[in-house]
Amino acid sequence: MTIDSLLKPINVIVDSVKYLKTELTTNLDASDSNFDYKKTLLVALIGAAIGQALIIFIQWIKSKIDLRTKKRLILTDLNNQKLIIVRLKKDYEILLKKFEEKNLEQYTYDAYEDLHSDIYNSIVKTDLYKIFGNEIITVVKIYKTLEFLERISLDLIYNSYITKLDNHLREKRDKPEHKYFCATHIGYLDTAIIQLKENIKTSQEVTEEIEAFVNKQ
Repeated sequence: MTIDSLLKPINVIVDSVKYLKTELTTNLDASDSNFDYKKTLLVALIGAAIGQALIIFIQWIKSKIDLRTKKRLILTDLNNQKLIIVRLKKDYEILLKKFEEKNLEQYTYDAYEDLHSDIYNSIVKTDLYKIFGNEIITVVKIYKTLEFLERISLDLIYNSYITKLDNHLREKRDKPEHKYFCATHIGYLDTAIIQLKENIKTSQEVTEEIEAFVNKQ
């Protein structure tokens, strides 16, 4: 729907108001003996009705434009989030390999924009339903998944492992017989590996969901 098609009914209403104004002016300029009170009243009532209809129509147009803008925001945001997830998935896979090889002494990763749900949370859910209808279920599911990946982040998985390992090694520092890769340490590694595999799987699934959803719009 173009702006011109939205404005066409307004132009029709404006022309009608101009006609009614001409009719009313003509009646008022007539002599008292020829003055048609009923016709004048009818013209006034019709003019008021058209004016109210014009106000309602303008509000409807503004609502349509607002919803269209919000839809573009959501779709653009989903595409941006997809790009972040693709990079995240690669970092998950790199870290997973290091955990599996027990080679974490010099692990670093690039910093980039985090996942977020700011745009989604800024839009009233009733508006989302007006925009996407029953497909709002898919939108909610995608953003809930993004919130999960945001919460169980790369930082959290790695730093949780490091914190638990540091505390464990501090407890065992006076025991020379203690092995670095003891059963407890292996347990920390296994926990991180399980979480990374879950995040990789989730990242792949939500990437496919976003792509399928955006392509339908």
